Amino acid sequence: MKKTLLLLTVLLLLVSVVLLVSCDNDSNTTEATENTDAVSSVQETTPFSTAPTTTTEAQTTTTMEQTTAATEPPAPVTRDPGKEYYLDVQSIKVNQNNEDADYIIVNTAGANLNERFADNNGYILYWFDLSDLIEGYVVLHIRQNYLVYATQDIEADYADMDVIGNFNDKADQFPPEGFNENGTYVAGSNKTELVIDPAKLGYVGEFYVYIMDCNPADGWGGTINQIDICSYKEGTGPDTTVLDDSQGTPNYPSADMVETAVSVEVNGYGEDEEYLFENTASANETRRYADGNSYFIYRIEIRDLVSPKITLQIAQNYLVEISSNGQDWIEVVDFSKTSEYQDLYNQYLGTAEFDSYFASSGDYIGGENMTDIEIDPYEHEIYGALYIKISDCITSAGWGGALELLTISYYE
Repeated sequence: MKKTLLLLTVLLLLVSVVLLVSCDNDSNTTEATENTDAVSSVQETTPFSTAPTTTTEAQTTTTMEQTTAATEPPAPVTRDPGKEYYLDVQSIKVNQNNEDADYIIVNTAGANLNERFADNNGYILYWFDLSDLIEGYVVLHIRQNYLVYATQDIEADYADMDVIGNFNDKADQFPPEGFNENGTYVAGSNKTELVIDPAKLGYVGEFYVYIMDCNPADGWGGTINQIDICSYKEGTGPDTTVLDDSQGTPNYPSADMVETAVSVEVNGYGEDEEYLFENTASANETRRYADGNSYFIYRIEIRDLVSPKITLQIAQNYLVEISSNGQDWIEVVDFSKTSEYQDLYNQYLGTAEFDSYFASSGDYIGGENMTDIEIDPYEHEIYGALYIKISDCITSAGWGGALELLTISYYE
């Protein structure tokens, strides 16, 4: 009996030991599982933990600094005081031939052979980058009711842009008869040069220029016919030898010589460009015309010609002057002083047709007075170079001298 009880006691002790070991193993398993969960939780939150975030920010900062350095606009290029420079001007014609196309971003304006015109809500948006030019700047040759903005931010509102020119600010400097009932300047003889110097505007690198209409009610908007891109270049520049304006001597024909002639059509196609010395006038498909204060000057070398004569086929309110040096002018004919002008004025004065032929300022707007004016330079003792200037004899309302044909006659 005692042996049986002893055996049962031993068995109970063994069972207790087994149960204790089993419970201990279960406890270790649970702790291990909790540790695994903890590690998993840390891994999931790593992008937002302190150490990795610091590393990420450092990398991001480095990347941003590199990007900023790569896109930072260049510093303005200026002249070195110890070097010699000359002013270089690249002139770009602005008209329907699209020679300015490389600079245009948006264009809803009109154009003809002489110019682009931003009437009403039309406009031209130009882009320029003068980063590589030494003290580069832009000059716009513009007229009519211009409104010009410049900016480096293409998305900026107009109110935040720089106003380069607004004709409304100087309209009171022009005769009232040049404006219509809407206050729009229709004479169009207010050609000016607007300078856009990026350095003075605080621009570095590329910038944008808008050409618009300051009075968009009825056309006659900002009208541009030339852009000059100017900068300085090292050196003395191209040969700037003064033209030979010495007096020269006359050449008279011998008996065996015959007269010949060279005729050049004058219009916006530029056939007369080899003779153009200076030009602020306009042109279309049929003629050049010098409205208001504009003009154009021809320089014709007659030194080697025999008894040369120049014939101008001209109309409207022309003023023709000549010179041997391009500075001292001799009046050849002023249409407003001719008997033809006076006869026409008297003919229409007081009639219902007067307004169709004359402006209140006296400008002959009929334009049907085409005539041939012959110039004999020898009569004025001009034997070397002959300068011919064509302008407007009544500058108040346009309709200035309009030339269609230039003819040079001589013996050979």
